[in-house]
Amino acid sequence: ARHRDAGGSGRIMMNDEGIFGGHPWLRPASLILILAALAAIAAGASRTPMIMREHPPDAPKLRRIADDDPAIRAEATVLVRLKTGEMLYQRRAAERLPIASLTKLMTALLFAESVPPLETVAFSVAAKTVGRPEDKRSDVREGARLKAEDILKLILVSSDNDAAYAAAEAATSRMRPALAGALFQERIAAFVELMNRRAEALGLPNTRFANPGGTDDPGNYSTANDLARFAAAIDAERPELWTISRTPETFV
Repeated sequence: ARHRDAGGSGRIMMNDEGIFGGHPWLRPASLILILAALAAIAAGASRTPMIMREHPPDAPKLRRIADDDPAIRAEATVLVRLKTGEMLYQRRAAERLPIASLTKLMTALLFAESVPPLETVAFSVAAKTVGRPEDKRSDVREGARLKAEDILKLILVSSDNDAAYAAAEAATSRMRPALAGALFQERIAAFVELMNRRAEALGLPNTRFANPGGTDDPGNYSTANDLARFAAAIDAERPELWTISRTPETFV
């Protein structure tokens, strides 16, 4: 992602390395392919062929995917028709695997549900410095305040970890007011608990979160099946998150 003006205004973001890598197929259409953009998950083999269905003459035809199709590189894959829940193709879809920045989808969901879009949120020193030096961060300065709707863009378009942690702090203060003045670590721990409770409520039995940004952790994982269910839930409850994720360029 390319940024301009580190002060938090007039900054341009190119969606070339966000959590969806600019793939046009990740959108709330009738079909969604969860190649577990489990960016951390590549290579693998398949044994389950795609199930072919009858289609009206004007509907796009589905291509049968061979077990050894070289175009399928993800270690876990599932292709689902969102409107009906019909599974069209799957490979190792029930296997628990790390999900990297797809974690930010849950962070964005809870943040969007709890913080009004025009409310401003501060980037604390802790949010700017948490994690490893090489972790992805925005150019927003410590102490700067951005509207919640713009923080969602940093999370979903640019996949910035500092934005995810700033969102987690703000959402926790909203959802658990008693923790508004708590230490950073306490608020983040509370937010992770909220993430996991929401995963349970959504019926994602093989999903667990350990942090808001998706940093590698044995306790941060999901399955392609769960991610497909999660994608359907977002499509039904917060479709604007998909709209934001498809943004190729925006100003904050």
